[in-house]
Amino acid sequence: MTNPTGRKLLTELVQEMPEALPAGKDPAAIDELHRMRLDPKNPDRIWGQAHFGVFRSEDAGDTWEDVTVGLPSFHGFPIAVTHHAPDGVFVVPLDYGQDNFRVALGQFAVYRTPDGGKSWQALTKGLPGPHDYQSVYREGLDTDGLDSEGVYVGTSNGEVYASADGGESWRRLPGTLPPVLSVTAAVF
Repeated sequence: MTNPTGRKLLTELVQEMPEALPAGKDPAAIDELHRMRLDPKNPDRIWGQAHFGVFRSEDAGDTWEDVTVGLPSFHGFPIAVTHHAPDGVFVVPLDYGQDNFRVALGQFAVYRTPDGGKSWQALTKGLPGPHDYQSVYREGLDTDGLDSEGVYVGTSNGEVYASADGGESWRRLPGTLPPVLSVTAAVF
């Protein structure tokens, strides 16, 4: 059942997903929401990255819209909301292969939408690939809220990448850590 706005409830989307899953995917995993983020610019907007897509709510979570179209994979863990762009968010799409989740298509890319999920842009300048097969965990992506919008991403290989220009270009920070489980940007 669709509400009067034409949007579907998240539970309705979940019920529809088993038929839409590619062959070999576990239908029991479709109700797994990996990360939710509130939009600091709009208290009614919530973003969610799930096992089966990226979703946006404009009404404080009452209804959800699937905005996955345009991404190379429906799966991912992290999501980070921009502090400045009115409809901007960052995600890292992942593929499942060899009993592990890895960056989609073997190319490490942070994807950005400037328009609420209507379109997505792969941001790869300075990130490893092609043929890169690391992952990014649920808490592994964040933004700092500065005017130039710093974006930070940590990987399962212990690498941390930083962008000082909203994701347009990336540089690897010095050193190697254990697998990076969480990245939090703090401005003092």
